[in-house]
Amino acid sequence: MAHIYKMKKYNLLLLTPKNFAKTTQLIKEEANNVFIITHAFIENVILKIGKKIKITSVIDGVETDLTKTDYVFAKIDSHRMERAYPIINAFSLLGIPTNYPPETITIVHDKFLTNMLLAKNNIATPKTILANKETINLIGKKIKFPIMLKLKHGSGGKGVMYIEDIKTLNSVVSSLESLKQTMLIQEFVKNKGEDIRIIVCCDEIIGSMKRVIKEKGATRSNLKNSKNIGEKYEPTMDLKRIAFKCAKLINADVCGVDIIEDVNRQYYCIELNINPGIVGLTKATELNIAKRIIDKIYLKIEDYKKHLL
Repeated sequence: MAHIYKMKKYNLLLLTPKNFAKTTQLIKEEANNVFIITHAFIENVILKIGKKIKITSVIDGVETDLTKTDYVFAKIDSHRMERAYPIINAFSLLGIPTNYPPETITIVHDKFLTNMLLAKNNIATPKTILANKETINLIGKKIKFPIMLKLKHGSGGKGVMYIEDIKTLNSVVSSLESLKQTMLIQEFVKNKGEDIRIIVCCDEIIGSMKRVIKEKGATRSNLKNSKNIGEKYEPTMDLKRIAFKCAKLINADVCGVDIIEDVNRQYYCIELNINPGIVGLTKATELNIAKRIIDKIYLKIEDYKKHLL
């Protein structure tokens, strides 16, 4: 199916790390078909505050004004959120639309803040404790194993560990504390060894899949980093409601929602992602997910421009 537009009339700023992933490349290729693209790296952005806010970057040897855009499509990972927050905030202050507001960066890249937001809004999430060596000494005997141990600022399935007993927990916690890592202890929700990934873009579900553990001896902590291939999946109405509510809560134009179902058929939201990978989803659904995202973003810009008239 062809794109929904005939000519390039909007400017799009793609703001990413220098070492960007395959998902970003797919998005860029589709966006290049319909937008006038400026691709800037977060590391190279120059933010100046004086009488005016100036946001520039040196691109191909030329200092470029990044505010000459109709929309900012940012890909901010947890490693760069501290630097990126004031940059996205500056675009927001200038009235330039972004795919998520600055406060969303802070919330989504902090697993504990994410869980608190979900709990506050009556979205079921596994019981979670903000942990350190001292709290584990105090509550260790009350912990029901197995558990999931997560890094507070981990992403992409990294820093997720399946812990079976207190001895292993103490050993891992000691190692992580020496590396100055903040941890979360999370209940292990018994399920079939699978999770569901739903991507919402501008109030529409553009793709969903079920990821199933097929490797012998693997646990759910391996789902994202293993070679298990996702399967096309049609979410139930309950799952759709959860996904829409999550995307609305964090005010993100593109939101990946990861959900598991326990043995009693209760759904739990285990992660929100403002930079969801689409390579696996594209393969599982046999849909051009990147194009679907760009089509929805284009329509959002069109609608935004109409309301300015």
